[in-house]
Amino acid sequence: GARRNRLDYLFHVLVKSLCSTVRLVFALDDMQWADLLSITVVATFFGTVDQTSIGSNLGITGGNGGILLLGSYRDNEVDNDGFLMNQMKYLSLSMQVTFVSIGELSKESTNKMLSSMLCLPTRLTSSLATIVHQKTCGNAMFIKEFLKSIITNRILQFSVKSRRWIWDDDVIDLISISKGVAELLSEKLTMLPPSLIEVLKVAAAVGSQVEESTLKLLNKDPLAFRLQLGHSLPLAVQEGFLEKAGPVYAFSHDSLQAAVCDLIPVFERKFFHKKIGTSLMMRW
Repeated sequence: GARRNRLDYLFHVLVKSLCSTVRLVFALDDMQWADLLSITVVATFFGTVDQTSIGSNLGITGGNGGILLLGSYRDNEVDNDGFLMNQMKYLSLSMQVTFVSIGELSKESTNKMLSSMLCLPTRLTSSLATIVHQKTCGNAMFIKEFLKSIITNRILQFSVKSRRWIWDDDVIDLISISKGVAELLSEKLTMLPPSLIEVLKVAAAVGSQVEESTLKLLNKDPLAFRLQLGHSLPLAVQEGFLEKAGPVYAFSHDSLQAAVCDLIPVFERKFFHKKIGTSLMMRW
């Protein structure tokens, strides 16, 4: 309707004015979860804009501006004939669209990754890389969590005497991680203080990101929540579960959020969400 048209028009004017003299980059992550309205607004704009219209529509000439859209999505969660892919096809009619498929890391890439992280030449990390790649199938998130796990358990440790990281290939090879990254994350969560786990549960129930003011608002209800925010939030950031951007805390990966949600028993989840919603509604 009219409101939608106004939204489209204002979005077009805003972006065109920004990229008329400077190069603007749009980065859209996890597009497989985007709603239809968001995809339509972005696709409609990028489907009609070009380098000449950016300046001419605003009466600006000779600018060095430009616009680049970077989007990421999980191809196993998107249908080839779904709405997102159809909008991609629509965009390709008026602009260059390049698809880059990012798969799992190869054994060579895993070795380079370990070499860089451990500050050792690739010839010394080759055997470790072979074991890590075999157990993680090259999943970058899995590799990161697996390394954290063996460092925490002092299987991979820094030797002051040798002045380098040391490990025992046979010991690492015996580690069973058949359940994947979810098991590693669950084990990591069980070692956290209960107060931190409670804060993470609330944050995960709210969504992939939550404002600190929302958590403080929930904490004003002593009958519903007793959250130790002052200590737990900085610790969550330090442990790598949350990332802080101004007043907003976001889970560093959706697998982390899913692992925290799994800590809430299935039969309690509806009640847990209802408790959060009721508490917020009473204070807003």
